Amino acid sequence: MSYGALTLLFDHQFEKALDWAERARDVPNCQYWATAHAVVALANLGRDKDLAKMVHNLMVEEPKFSRSFAKKKLFYLKRDDQMELYLAGLAKAGIPA
Repeated sequence: MSYGALTLLFDHQFEKALDWAERARDVPNCQYWATAHAVVALANLGRDKDLAKMVHNLMVEEPKFSRSFAKKKLFYLKRDDQMELYLAGLAKAGIPA
């Protein structure tokens, strides 16, 4: 489900991406990526109140998370526009560089 959310983010379907990310977060032992995807979706939707809570959750789940951390971990993204969209969403959310 987390990869589904990522695909929807890249298709600019932010509401659907958020739904998929939230469902992925319900999976036991899910990784922090589902929360990161939700952060990007919420940032692009401009839902600041929900975004602040999700950013907090992300930093609790993965305290080392930053935009450079994400860029390093998302090495498999080959399209610059996809990486830029993701990193821009994290920047809008206030995730540190």
